[in-house]
Order: sequence, then C-alpha cells, then structure tokens
Amino acid sequence: MKHFIAYHNVDSMGYDLQIEEDFHFVSRKPKKSLEKTLGNLVWMVSGKQGTEKKKKYFLAGLFVPDEILDDEEDVKTKHIFGYEGAYFEKPIEVSGEKWFHNLKKQQANFSLGISEIQDKGIIDILLSKYNQNFQHITSSYKIPEEGEVDHRITEGKKISVQVNRYERSAKGRAECIKFHGLDCAVCGLNFKKVYGEIGRNFIHVHHTNPLASKNTEYLLDPKKDLRPVCPNCHAMLHRKEGNVFTVEELKEKLNKHGQI
Repeated sequence: MKHFIAYHNVDSMGYDLQIEEDFHFVSRKPKKSLEKTLGNLVWMVSGKQGTEKKKKYFLAGLFVPDEILDDEEDVKTKHIFGYEGAYFEKPIEVSGEKWFHNLKKQQANFSLGISEIQDKGIIDILLSKYNQNFQHITSSYKIPEEGEVDHRITEGKKISVQVNRYERSAKGRAECIKFHGLDCAVCGLNFKKVYGEIGRNFIHVHHTNPLASKNTEYLLDPKKDLRPVCPNCHAMLHRKEGNVFTVEELKEKLNKHGQI
C-alpha cells in the first residue's frame, strides 16, 4: 500500500475538515494524478494561520479513496470520496516537529495539494502517531475481508489490521440494497436508469444513526438503520448543524422546492 499526504488549507477553503460518516477531500490536481491514490492510504493534514502570523499544521486523519468525481460547476475541481478511514477526535498539532518540516520540504510546502510520501521513515512516524492515539479516533471502519463469515451484522467493532480502526459491515450494505433497492430514498434517482451500464449497482448507503456517534459495536438492522441515497442527497443529509436530517425531512425540503 502506498501512502499519500493531502493538504487542506483552512484559510483558502474557508472551513475546517469536517468529521463525517464518509470521507471527502477536494483537489484541483488532474484526475489522472489523483487516481493513483485509489485503494491507497491518504493522510490528511490541515493548516491555518495562527495568532502570531505563523501557520499551524494539524494531522487530522486518514482515509482510503474509493472514487473521484468531477465538480458539477468547476471542471478543474475534483471530489475524492472514501468509505474507509478515521479522524482524530482532536487533530494533532505537528507544526514544530522535525519530521513534519522535512515532509513539507519534500512536498514543496504542499504546493501540489496531494502527493505520494516517498520517505519510509515519515510513514513509520505517521503510523506510530495513529497507533498512539487510536483510542481518540472516530468514524473509522473497514470493509470485511473476502471470505469472512458472520451471521450477525455488527458495526463499530475495533479490529486490528495495519492500523487500529473500527469496522463497517459490507453485509449490511448488501442487505440494505436487497430490501430498499437502488433508488435514492430521497429524490428517487436510479443511476442505472439515468447513466446506463456504468451506473449499475451504484448508490451510497446512509446510516440513519451516524456510526461516529456510537463509538462502539452494535447490532445493525439494515432495513431500519440504513437507506440507499445518491451522493448529492447523502451530502445534504449531513448539512444539518450538529446532527443529520432524516430522509423524510430532506424529502419534504425537495417537495417544498418542487424538485420531486
């Protein structure tokens, strides 16, 4: 597995990295270059101006990108989505650490935004930081390995892989789709009907009770706890400050504006 660093400039973007159910990063690098991150580990670093006119840098989390989508309004902007990874509950400041100074130099002060980490020593330090702080990690999980058999569906169980993280049930997603189908529960969009073969079996699955809020293992009911939603509606469900909208609440907003 390769390791990449993704830099989020809070001052230019206008917002901090948000702890959400899935992982989302914005970049203006060419799509072909970003595709190298797919299936690999991306470490997220945020930077913002401090009170003494000195930039402060924080290690915010890590994730494994699954897909890269074009922005609807700006063709140069790309959205990188991942469904496996973790956030630090309290980002770790790394501004004054020597290894981080070396990383910045190697990445030309993050002028590229997202690029591969070539220094194995720095990778080892990052993994060590993760392992030292895993008890303060939220919204993390992995897709079970092929061949794993479990007749119960649970989520949030801490397991040991390359780094410690929490488990999200792939079987739960399959059961959700089997019961609810592939139409978005909010707007009704079906990707196969709209995009043809490339849209076959594509849909996001939304947790009606966000996994990050549980921070423990629990028995999952795919019919009640999961709903299929398109990426746009999935993002809007998480736009409610300090909480999430219900599917019904968001559907009502679409009805109000004459969209469905």
